[in-house]
Amino acid sequence: MKINVQAAAASNVYYPRNRKLIWLLSGILLLAATGLLAYEFSEMIAALFLLQGSYFLWYSFTTRLVISPAGIAFDSLGVYTVVTSWSNVERIVHIPCSTGGTIRALILREPAASGWWYRDVALLPEHRGRVIPLSAPRWGQPRGCGRLCEIEEKIQHYAAQAVP
Repeated sequence: MKINVQAAAASNVYYPRNRKLIWLLSGILLLAATGLLAYEFSEMIAALFLLQGSYFLWYSFTTRLVISPAGIAFDSLGVYTVVTSWSNVERIVHIPCSTGGTIRALILREPAASGWWYRDVALLPEHRGRVIPLSAPRWGQPRGCGRLCEIEEKIQHYAAQAVP
């Protein structure tokens, strides 16, 4: 069954924290690229600045977490998405990453991921396609608990079984 979480009227959309800082960095890189091209300094360096600035902008607009009464959706760069209903949500846990460390994540009963699989490669094989990250890339989480608590409260509201 296909659900449209993002079209729900009461959706809450969370973008990565420091989004405005990402925009500032993107602007600086793009201005530097145009300045380098204007002075014919180095086309290769200008191209690298242009690509990096464009990537940061793309990341800041396309990576998001959407919570609605219909379900939850995670979109990473527009190329990897996890969209599911609340009935597929199992629990919130800390899970290990293959790159080391742990992340706070929402585990799903059944895989619901689509898109480029390499975005999921840092996870252990048993979690691939079944995880929505909550703590990394830090959804607007300032000091202390911040918005992570808000996100977990919303998840508990719609899927009480998720929070122990």
